[in-house]
Amino acid sequence: MKNLKRFAAAAVIALLTVAIAAFALVGCGAQEYTFEAEDAVLEGMAASWGAPQPMSVETGPVYSEDGEGEEVTVVGNFNQSEQSITWTVTSSKECDADLTLFAASASMTMDMTTYAMGLAEITGDSGFVSITNNDGTAITLSGTLPGLEGIDMSDTTVWKNVGSLTGKIHLVKGENKIVLKLDGMPEGAMSGGLNVDKLVIKASGNLTFEKTDNSDKVMG
Repeated sequence: MKNLKRFAAAAVIALLTVAIAAFALVGCGAQEYTFEAEDAVLEGMAASWGAPQPMSVETGPVYSEDGEGEEVTVVGNFNQSEQSITWTVTSSKECDADLTLFAASASMTMDMTTYAMGLAEITGDSGFVSITNNDGTAITLSGTLPGLEGIDMSDTTVWKNVGSLTGKIHLVKGENKIVLKLDGMPEGAMSGGLNVDKLVIKASGNLTFEKTDNSDKVMG
């Protein structure tokens, strides 16, 4: 009987230990932190009509069918696998958090019957967009960045047709290097690219971020 009581006590202690550990990692949902792409580290050159170009910071209205879209600042000329956008976020605690990437498709399509131009829809599970943290741990993304068909490509608003992709990220206490990259191109597109707005992370820990000066990349 004594051995049985000792076993029961040990089991209770083990369960409490697991519960406390789980509680320490769960509950990252207290506050949303926004990290703009134009404040991140922008590395690599884009391919633009056969010539290398740096990434650009562009401000203008988002696409809207009624033409009344709000303004947004995005990082453009992001279309090569050698490029990256990196946010270094410092967390006051270790926890799991919700991550949302806001971006617009810049992947061009063409209807070979009508020759109408458009922008491809991009899904989180397409493998085209990847987000990793620290040691290269990949974040599984879901959601869709909307596409557009039969559009006027000179209309600058269509390049800011912003949607969102979501996922879960494990934050370590201290520095977290969150890296956005592209690979290949979306299905049905003849080019691959994104215009990136921001990252939003919903976490219980206090998150801070040191901004990068990208004023040399601002387009007039």
